[in-house]
Amino acid sequence: MTDETEKTTFGGRLRRYFFTGIIVTAPIVLTFSGAWWFIKLVDKGVAKILPPMLNPNLHLPFDIPGTGLLIAVVFFILIGWFARNFLGRIIIKWSEYVVSRMPVLNTVYQALKQMFEMTMGAQSKAFREVVMFEFPRVGSWTIGFVTGKVEHMQKESGVDDLVNVFLPTTPTTAG
Repeated sequence: MTDETEKTTFGGRLRRYFFTGIIVTAPIVLTFSGAWWFIKLVDKGVAKILPPMLNPNLHLPFDIPGTGLLIAVVFFILIGWFARNFLGRIIIKWSEYVVSRMPVLNTVYQALKQMFEMTMGAQSKAFREVVMFEFPRVGSWTIGFVTGKVEHMQKESGVDDLVNVFLPTTPTTAG
């Protein structure tokens, strides 16, 4: 039996190496350039709202990439710390009450809050596990994301591990 590489021409091997190089390099380059773009975007956004005397890039002869991202991370940590204290909880409850009285804003706020709590909450296990199940008919398998466990129906059904599954559908992200 002959090896397939013996049959290919020099040009065929070069073409295969070229495409293999693209397949290996493209994800790395796109990941790093996307991260660099995000860092620069946050740096520009923070530089606009930061007072000039607190912006280190204005006082140095060179820019330090990522200072805006670092400032944003510290800002969110401070907001999170404040929100978990007594006064912060009172302010949050009061502001949520005010928003709940506004017809359109209430719907948008509640949807965004639920989405962030579901995906980023401290106890959130949603969307961390992928499962395959038979749907829409027997013999047809599809992929879904576990969003939580069903504990109130376990005794009634006799099954120990019942879970809620999100099935993404096209053309939207509804499921």
